[in-house]
Amino acid sequence: MMNSSRLAMSVVLALAVSGPAYAQTATAPEEEAVAITSGGFEDIVVTARKKARAEALQSVPLTISAISGARIEDAQIKNLAQMTGSIPNASLDEVGAAKGTAAFTIRGVSMGSTLPTLESPVGVFIDGMYMPSVLGVITDFFDVDGVEVLRGPQGTLFGKNVTAGAVLVRSRRPSDKFEGFAQASVETGLEYKIGGAISGPLTDTLKVRLAGYYNHDNGWFKNDFDGSDYGRGTTWLIRPTIEWDPTPDINVIVRYEHGKSTTKGLPLQNYAFNDRHTFNFAQDHAGGTRLQWDQITAEVNWQVGAGTITTVTGYRDNKIKTDYDTAGTPIQDYQINYTNPTKSFSHEGRYAIRLFDSLDLTAGIYYFESDIELLETRRLRTVANFAPRSYGARQKAKTYAAFVQGDWDVTDKLQVTAGLRYTYDKKHADVGLFTAAADTCDPLTGQCVYAFPNLRGKWDSWSPKIGIKYEIAEAAQVYASWSRGYRAGGFTSRQTAPAQALRWDQEATTAYELGFKGDLFNRRMRVNLAGFINKVDDMIRVTTTPGAAGVVNDTRNIGDATIKGVEFEGQFIVTDRLRLNGYFGYQKGQYDTIRFSPYDAPGEPVGTINQTDYNLKLVRLSPWTYGMGAQYNLPIGSMTLRNRVDFAFRDASYTTDDNLSRQNSFQSLDASIALDVNERLTLTAYGRNLTNHAFSGLVVLIPNALLPPVPPGRRGNVGWLSEGRVIGAEARIKF
Repeated sequence: MMNSSRLAMSVVLALAVSGPAYAQTATAPEEEAVAITSGGFEDIVVTARKKARAEALQSVPLTISAISGARIEDAQIKNLAQMTGSIPNASLDEVGAAKGTAAFTIRGVSMGSTLPTLESPVGVFIDGMYMPSVLGVITDFFDVDGVEVLRGPQGTLFGKNVTAGAVLVRSRRPSDKFEGFAQASVETGLEYKIGGAISGPLTDTLKVRLAGYYNHDNGWFKNDFDGSDYGRGTTWLIRPTIEWDPTPDINVIVRYEHGKSTTKGLPLQNYAFNDRHTFNFAQDHAGGTRLQWDQITAEVNWQVGAGTITTVTGYRDNKIKTDYDTAGTPIQDYQINYTNPTKSFSHEGRYAIRLFDSLDLTAGIYYFESDIELLETRRLRTVANFAPRSYGARQKAKTYAAFVQGDWDVTDKLQVTAGLRYTYDKKHADVGLFTAAADTCDPLTGQCVYAFPNLRGKWDSWSPKIGIKYEIAEAAQVYASWSRGYRAGGFTSRQTAPAQALRWDQEATTAYELGFKGDLFNRRMRVNLAGFINKVDDMIRVTTTPGAAGVVNDTRNIGDATIKGVEFEGQFIVTDRLRLNGYFGYQKGQYDTIRFSPYDAPGEPVGTINQTDYNLKLVRLSPWTYGMGAQYNLPIGSMTLRNRVDFAFRDASYTTDDNLSRQNSFQSLDASIALDVNERLTLTAYGRNLTNHAFSGLVVLIPNALLPPVPPGRRGNVGWLSEGRVIGAEARIKF
């Protein structure tokens, strides 16, 4: 098992070998906000292609939504889940059953399960380190430099489990001069937040940054059963960063982050007894989540001749314990609690060089390992005395990969891209079986009797990419690409029925994309368009069915599907004070082949595949997404008043493969008014979800046998609620 020695190894190995996740040199540009200037839009710098230097967003032939740290602060975006209204054909939802758990979807490829050993098709990378589980991914943003959301398979450069896309989060680096800030806010709940950072050089070659954050929430929700507040909790984190230039050619960055988050009262609404368009719920068991994480990444960048050697080495220890009501009623019927420690270690090394003043070449190797455990206890009204029953699973995984990609400037307008990655995965698991008769794990010691021990699996894949870019004008390009992405096979960690599948095999996505990017009218209009076709083979899905253990999560390769869509993102500088922005996305998907029936109609033999199955909608695929916004800056003497309003909409979608559970449409109207009193002090009033729209990140169907009598014509669908209208105020001072 990985232990604290990995923590030290992360630093030592990186310092001894090479450099950073994004290959930034000591003089590499930081990401800047997209600002209104008399000359038009400024560039946003992104790192998605892992070159020796970061690139301007508009020059990269990829579909990327990049959000700067400044915009995150201006829009009062608290975490990744609150970015869901900023990106076409994407949803970054949070699963309320375990606070901080992600249910991300990009271009109709999704995952909506808390299964720890099932990797999401949307890979999340924090300061260059891959997150192996969806649990604990969503934590509060603070002192973030920027976020990039890459849509479509990113397998060549980012490896496995990015068949839908990738989310890259970067924290801020130390600054060249002494500076800092402090901020405090209060918002509906009441919720209080304070934080700050201090940064600057200690010597000519050594810089440091220290950021700290604390949040206390008294709870947004009210339980109709007993009047108690739900959503109460605290979150805090500390992040020291050291940047060192031992020579003019070597740059070292070491980041460490320690954080804790607790939440009490997880609001669950049962649609059989409550209106899903309200925030009403009544439950007898509050439950809660405790999350703790430690992450260290060590980056070094070493210029060797005309090229740059880069690596990133990281270690993360993530512990989550959650306890929740699973039926959303005021009686003892169905409860789950589990503990999930996850440890992971990764190392990437690569070499990037520009040859012949026309070829950018990047080649590298990658290693990753993870250790995941699950100890779960269920309480069911069908078990005598509501007695708890515990079971568990554990899995160790290792990944080895090698990759190469080249971008060749054939002419000053034409660029051709070709890349290839080979990935080899192996996993070893021990899986327990839930039984209503007795425990198979001791909940006190964690010792388990595994019904299916010593399961082993190996998978490998080639992930190629071919692309072309042509500059039709000085600030406009068209591009096209063909690529393949790979999602690894694995083993279940929730075996709650004997007939349930123990393992699934790998999933592959083949993507075709055609796009246009342009800065028009003297860079006062920015337009990005893309069309795509994704063909997903051996799609990994988690089907949910009723069983003796409550809900049975059966993970299988259910078939093949095709998803097609278009996307638009635009920004317009109307005057030097007024900017407008908007986006829309449309997509549709269908099954091409079905190998395992997601739905059996009443009276059908189990496993029947017919036209009813082919007519089912793909899970979490919202046909339409769109949004619009405006920002207006008004000088008032020596002060500036910055006004912002944004609206976002996403269609409703089905959250289970049998289409018996459906998620509300998402819509949010957000606004803020910020007064820059001077260069140091900013006062902000803001509101999120001003229309008070009810929404749940995950909806599942609970068997009627575990519920009170269900009214005729209704089903026991349950959804964990997200917050409604939030009003707040913040003060921020720089020094």
